[in-house]
Amino acid sequence: MANYALTPQTIDDYVFYGVDISNCKLYVWHESLDAYKAANVWKDFDIQDLGGVEGVEVDEAKKEVEGYYDMKGIRLNEPARGQVNIVRYKDGSSQKIVVK
Repeated sequence: MANYALTPQTIDDYVFYGVDISNCKLYVWHESLDAYKAANVWKDFDIQDLGGVEGVEVDEAKKEVEGYYDMKGIRLNEPARGQVNIVRYKDGSSQKIVVK
């Protein structure tokens, strides 16, 4: 399973009650590895590197934004902070960004 949040969510121990999470792979962004390895509950997973999200430079004067979406494809009014967002441009292109 993958968790795309840059900061581990606070969850209770009972969320995965009865599941041997040490046998479950959890993919997180490279930038978040240390945070997940230290976080309650998440640290018990077999944490794997999902890769990095590099800074993206876009000349907004040339690319007009059509909309912002979360990783599930749900349209957002504006990019969500601390998460990966998908930006769709009017020229049909898209990219992933992280707003810190």
